[in-house]
Amino acid sequence: MDFRIPSSVLAVSLFSLSLQAQSGFPDPTFGNNGVVISSTSVGYDSGYSIAVQPDGKILVSGESQNGTVEGDYNILLLRYNPDGSLDTGFGSGGIVIRPVSTYWDLSGSVLVQPDGKIVVGGNGWTGATFDFVALRYNADGTPDNSFGSGGMAFFPVGPSQDNAWDCALQTDGKILLTGPVHNGANYDFGLARLNPDGSLDAGFGSGGKVVTPFGPGDDFSWSSAVQSDGKILTTGRSSGGGPSVVALARYYPNGTLDDTFGSGGKVTTSIGGVADRGRIVLVQADGKIVVGGQSTIGASDDFLVLRYNADGSPDPSFGANGVVTTPVGTGEDVLWDLILQPNGKIIAAGYGISPISGYDFALVRYNANGSLDPTFGVNGISFMPVSIGSDFGISAALQSDGKIVMTGASVGASYDVAVARLQNTLTGVHSPQGEGQAFFLNCYPNPFDESTQISFQIPHSEWVTLAVYDLWGRQVASLADERLAPGFYEKSFEGEGLAPGMYVVRLRAGGVEESKKIILVSSP
Repeated sequence: MDFRIPSSVLAVSLFSLSLQAQSGFPDPTFGNNGVVISSTSVGYDSGYSIAVQPDGKILVSGESQNGTVEGDYNILLLRYNPDGSLDTGFGSGGIVIRPVSTYWDLSGSVLVQPDGKIVVGGNGWTGATFDFVALRYNADGTPDNSFGSGGMAFFPVGPSQDNAWDCALQTDGKILLTGPVHNGANYDFGLARLNPDGSLDAGFGSGGKVVTPFGPGDDFSWSSAVQSDGKILTTGRSSGGGPSVVALARYYPNGTLDDTFGSGGKVTTSIGGVADRGRIVLVQADGKIVVGGQSTIGASDDFLVLRYNADGSPDPSFGANGVVTTPVGTGEDVLWDLILQPNGKIIAAGYGISPISGYDFALVRYNANGSLDPTFGVNGISFMPVSIGSDFGISAALQSDGKIVMTGASVGASYDVAVARLQNTLTGVHSPQGEGQAFFLNCYPNPFDESTQISFQIPHSEWVTLAVYDLWGRQVASLADERLAPGFYEKSFEGEGLAPGMYVVRLRAGGVEESKKIILVSSP
């Protein structure tokens, strides 16, 4: 069959509109309609942390399985160009894999120094236990041999099972590593500080290390932040045989607990659920402290955001006496990261169970008082499906243009690194209804055999028509012709009885049209 089309017909059948960005929707200029999937091994790959360089390139750290060897994972670092393509000038085709041991090594955090060098924090296996590890790379992905031993600092904090999850950079170039440390009986908050050359800072705690128990049970720390005065905040959870509570500690720059904060430097907050936990702590420009995490109430896990005054007391101007819980999806909603926008709004990022497609990347934007921001996604909430399987979002960052980049894992035949970029305006204002709003069609797989899944989001209640046309403008399938409530939708298109070739999916809603080309390879 000859698929050459007269230009007059093509102009009618294949069209595109200039659409104004809407906060919380996929950025079609990045990867495949806002999504990039990277497989670095035949087994398990995942992104755990994301950072944006000043030049707009995007760094992701995590773990990559060594072949098919069960339990053997290496520290993974990838760099993407601003359009989502891997940066071939970094490592090997944009990928750097660093084995620390022959067992389970991973990175939970990546940051960029002002000199362009890249620091990755995580943990490695010693042969008997896990220890903290920090790696530093040159801007091209090669190890920085001026740091530690061959670009790596690898050391214990407690007697066993030390798992660094976060790293933070001080203004003097020193590096903080944070994570739970096992004391021989249970876990405590663990901190370590390195000098710029990778050696432990003897002026911090005991030989560069600080271990803090909160209660008689397990205390897990996940994240740290450095205040403008040099004081250090760490958050996590604490349990003493009962329900866990959010735990927050503040230290003087030398590593001793700050006795002006909470009770002896510690604050615990119970939401009243089965389990409450803090996973990320940030400091606002006004000195108030924001903690993000998760609260389990009954059988449901919800996003949890708390705000404290500088002394550790709850901020009554935020939510209900400093506490906001948000049921995002239909079950398990897990908040892993926070972003503070320059205009005071707060973005929470993680994953949740969407009503349509199961586990997806999930984001929520709050106003400065803790209320949901209706100008973001659908009533403040955005689900971002990155594959037809389960998708788990872990880390998010803000670009200089306000767009949001996010990483995690996509589960198909195996686990792969997933990176997504979403539109986001720092003013938080939508385009007027019916004037430039985008619905961000996505078709997966594409090209496809037999069938493809067509997904889209509706920010307002609209009468929606969704149809598929051949290249002569003839309708071959009608998938929707109805009024839909705001939300995410997915329709299946079967190619049965159609000739292989190119077709056009066209969505009309609220006076706006959007289209996407699809390719049928074979039909049933």
